[in-house]
Amino acid sequence: MFFLSAIYLWKKTHNGFPPGPFPWPIIGNPILFQGKHHIRLTNLKNKYGDIFSLKAGKNRIVFVCSLDGVINGLNQSDDTFDDRPNLPSFHWLFHGCRQKGLGTADFDEKTSIKKKFIIDCLGSYCSVDTNIEEKITTEAVNLLCYFLKQEEEFDPKESFQFAHLHIMMTLVFHQTQDQAIQDVYKSLKTRSDAKKVFSPNNFFPFLHSFYKDDFQNTVERTELQMAFQRDMLNHHKDTYSPHRLRDIVDHLLLFIESDEDHGLIDCDDIEYLLMEIFESGFSAVPAILQWLIGYMVAFPDCQKLVQRELDEVVGRERFPSLVNQPYLPYTMAVILEVQRIVTVFPFLQPHRTTKHCVFQGFDIPEDTIMMFNIWSIHHDKRYWKNPMRFDPHRFLDDKQNLVIPDQYMPFGAGKRSCPGETLVDVEIFLFFTYIMHQVTVTAAENGQVFKLSLNLMKLFIQSHLKYLCNHGLLTEEAINTVVSLCMLVSLILISNFVGQDNLCLKVLEKYSNFELWRP
Repeated sequence: MFFLSAIYLWKKTHNGFPPGPFPWPIIGNPILFQGKHHIRLTNLKNKYGDIFSLKAGKNRIVFVCSLDGVINGLNQSDDTFDDRPNLPSFHWLFHGCRQKGLGTADFDEKTSIKKKFIIDCLGSYCSVDTNIEEKITTEAVNLLCYFLKQEEEFDPKESFQFAHLHIMMTLVFHQTQDQAIQDVYKSLKTRSDAKKVFSPNNFFPFLHSFYKDDFQNTVERTELQMAFQRDMLNHHKDTYSPHRLRDIVDHLLLFIESDEDHGLIDCDDIEYLLMEIFESGFSAVPAILQWLIGYMVAFPDCQKLVQRELDEVVGRERFPSLVNQPYLPYTMAVILEVQRIVTVFPFLQPHRTTKHCVFQGFDIPEDTIMMFNIWSIHHDKRYWKNPMRFDPHRFLDDKQNLVIPDQYMPFGAGKRSCPGETLVDVEIFLFFTYIMHQVTVTAAENGQVFKLSLNLMKLFIQSHLKYLCNHGLLTEEAINTVVSLCMLVSLILISNFVGQDNLCLKVLEKYSNFELWRP
């Protein structure tokens, strides 16, 4: 009788609310806390429709799985869906106040100003007219040298993470420090784990004591990074000149000095903003690169087509460059297709309704958590032909020109889209093309079947150098000689392009002993 009464009351109070499976008392819907959320939750749309609801504790969660629903929800003319939910993990990451963060804060004037600064700053750095390419390609060459020294199969993920951190350290502070990079790496890795939305501690307060050690670990590692940032920030303040901007910190100091922040950004905001800039791409870049390499192993014919296009457009006398990007449609199609089929971020950051509204014909109460399902859109037969099939040609038209459809949105859209998207795109392109231009990746000959899984990929991938004139193999001594010569030619071209005549001398002096870069 009690159970029937509960069902009656639940249906009565949810009249007009998106349908969904009946929630268990207190717990809600256990499916939220099971593995492979993107697959399990997407499958629910087959029964309940493109917009359905679940419950976690006392929190109502609406999942949006259709293209028109996601586009409409992310591009609301008002601020109905622009805020973030009050999840405990969001507060933990920012010493008890999620408003200090950019991705966790409600979308107020300060959040808008922070995002504008990051987009403008990273956008200016990522233009063809700046030296961002020099910073990334230097790391790409170092990474290639590390790969070529590996005699056994290896996991490239950590190498990608450290290469990305080297780039971010240079962009933010104009220098790198090995110990600082180790501390930042530990901090970002811990914070990345703490950001998981579908963690029980976000919905059941009585479980917080079980996560006390994790919380303390996050705080301690965050403090290490913050201490390093404060030292670097103080040094920048002492040596800052508005007429000679060295890095992102200098741009931020000028931004505040010019009162473009309207006096809203305080010291805490600066520290956390720098931390979130470091977090830009920390998860995305290594994961996407690892999947790209994995798909090249699984589809060797595709790898050969990428390499042939690079040889035809770039040639064998130099390395790939951003100026080549418009002339590499198939290579770009491969990058886009891997991001589509993998969808590293299946769900966008959770949104929260600021008021009661009617959305896609459903009544959505205030403070409802809204989850926009990008995985569903990227694998929906309505928008893609054979969506589970890896096919780069879906991004090419009949004339082999690159075409990016509206249903492709790996980083979201609207006011809460990822501000680091431009930097991620540039890094992915340069790292991937450098690897494909110089290296052929194959499954290791260890008797095991290669599988496209981030947990298994490391067991089977090994690299082979592709000779610069034909596709033979070089000795270790020849590797160092050839790559050094390629660096010289490439750096001469880059230095002429960016107008820095002494660039070659500086970098060649730095790499005169050709020491291997290692994570």
